[in-house]
Amino acid sequence: MLPRYLPDARSLLVGLHYSLAPLPREPMRPRRADPRIGLFTTTVLDFSSDLQDSPRQRWVNRWRLEKKDPAAEVSEAVKPITFWIDRNVPLAYRETVRAAVLEWNKPFEKIGYSNAIVVQQQPDDAAFDTLDFGYASVRWMMNADPVFGAIGPSHVDPRTGEILDADIAFEGMQTRKARQERTQMLGRSPPGADAVAPGFAAPFEFPGGNAAPYDHRLCQAGALAAEQLGYALDVLEASGEIEPDSPIAQQFVVDYVKQVVMHEVGHALGLRHNFRASRAYTEAQLSDPEFTRAHGTAASVMEYNAVNLPQPGRSGGLPFQTALGPYDYWAIEYAYKPMPPGADAETERAELQRIAARSSEPLLAYGTDEDNAFGIDPETIQLDLGSDPIAFASKRLEIARDLFRRQETRALSPQRDYAVLRRSLAYAIADVTRAVGTLVRQIGGVRTLRDFPGSGRDPLQPVDAGVQRQALDLIAGAVLAADGLELSPALQRRLAPDFLERVELSLPTDYAVPQRLLELQRAVLGYLMSDTIAARILDSVGKFDHPAEAFPLAELYARLSDEVWSELDRGQAILQPRRELQREHVNRLAAALLRPSPQARADARGLLRAQARALLPRIEAAQRRRAGADAQTLAHLADAADTLRMALAAPLLRQGL
Repeated sequence: MLPRYLPDARSLLVGLHYSLAPLPREPMRPRRADPRIGLFTTTVLDFSSDLQDSPRQRWVNRWRLEKKDPAAEVSEAVKPITFWIDRNVPLAYRETVRAAVLEWNKPFEKIGYSNAIVVQQQPDDAAFDTLDFGYASVRWMMNADPVFGAIGPSHVDPRTGEILDADIAFEGMQTRKARQERTQMLGRSPPGADAVAPGFAAPFEFPGGNAAPYDHRLCQAGALAAEQLGYALDVLEASGEIEPDSPIAQQFVVDYVKQVVMHEVGHALGLRHNFRASRAYTEAQLSDPEFTRAHGTAASVMEYNAVNLPQPGRSGGLPFQTALGPYDYWAIEYAYKPMPPGADAETERAELQRIAARSSEPLLAYGTDEDNAFGIDPETIQLDLGSDPIAFASKRLEIARDLFRRQETRALSPQRDYAVLRRSLAYAIADVTRAVGTLVRQIGGVRTLRDFPGSGRDPLQPVDAGVQRQALDLIAGAVLAADGLELSPALQRRLAPDFLERVELSLPTDYAVPQRLLELQRAVLGYLMSDTIAARILDSVGKFDHPAEAFPLAELYARLSDEVWSELDRGQAILQPRRELQREHVNRLAAALLRPSPQARADARGLLRAQARALLPRIEAAQRRRAGADAQTLAHLADAADTLRMALAAPLLRQGL
């Protein structure tokens, strides 16, 4: 791919920056990791004993901190953790960056360190580069196109896990208004008929049961927070609550910068993501400005929080996480709490166990990247918010519907083009997709806790059947119903692209919102009719004391069929978008009958065959009642009936016979 931002693409100068440093002469005393707390680790192999279950020893990644006065309750550090603000950080954001870094001094003060973290400003005439080894830094990256948002990588001593250097990079493009590339590309169809829509955790596994690979070091906090920032500003601008260039809008940007920098500093201090922290607070607490100012919107800044938006017509709390949460204090305590002078290994182990044993406290709940990637835990999800997932999804769907309605009559200034409408709807569709992703994760979900024995809780807890039904009800009304999200023809004619950006960014001229919504519907059907979800629902039955308490797979399949084909028994006209959805359902039923995968469970296959048998006579009856209908509807019903009829009649090589 040719570079796009060069005077002459045939020539490009590339510079490499090498920075070498010796390991510490005296290794730091390592600290053992605990799975109940999310900290990056360094693995060392120890073959000195045959009694260990594994030769792997995992040490917490942390900076070396030592008190100047070990006997004092609170003391300065011998060598504080120093972060340099690079000279390329814009003046407008330097104080915000400084405040974000220094926010982390608060948990260190709780464990006896005064000014454990120090912030220095790199002078304009400095002879050193903040990328030099030994200069922990915050830098601004001015990329013409957004790439990563923000990152916070570090270098550690492979012997002990001691963090020796860290460099946080923040993508300055995200704080500017020119967000067209990211926003206008939202909702594009991913390749492949069975691709999962953005925001869904793919429930698929490789043969042999190995989950899809992921990189727990990858951080999307900056990019996703920028998307949430853009959505919030569009929602509030469309409702007339803020002006794009107002001080309130600028405060949104400042709070976003603080949240993202705090998150990346957390990584630089050794903390991993905590995607369960968003469940900490109730809707009433999230709606309270004073509560959110003091406590944030989640129990940890290491979350990927959804922006805290109020219901239409109501006021709410702060949109972003501008304060550390209780989990952040707890993780810092485990990693950095100084042990008493002369404490032996057993004393340290007992104290660390005491700290980690608090993991069952609700505000200290932890789930991370792999918990989200495996897709089984309905609480460890990115970009959700609040203790009630059904209420959260319902609110976000209401916000999106309100935004859709406002675009119908939105008056645009002659100084602005129509791309603002397209961007707003793209944001709304992406947010709806994520809200629906929160709902579908309830179906067949199993809450996975990292508790050790003695906490009083079972580590695997299937989702209550009532919650699964509530989630399915909301999915049916918002996604599968004929009137879920609608746009008038007049609005669809106004969804033009930014013509200046269209060529460079390869944007399509037309923005077919019905097609975007169909992609979401296909993703929902693919998820809920997948072999993996069927297996989870069937396996969950055995986790209930009484099987009748479980959510039955037959109920899921029957509900999907009834909602998708709701027009059949009501005699309603079947419009083109609905015909597309119904064809998707029929195709999936036929595929399950003709080409069952080796992972398909016997009960699931039998239930899908029963659904096909029950659906066929309904379609045939609808054909007879609609003899005078339009040609497209008649052709659709005939084709669907033929597909099911042939799939049911086709010989199937049954395994095991």
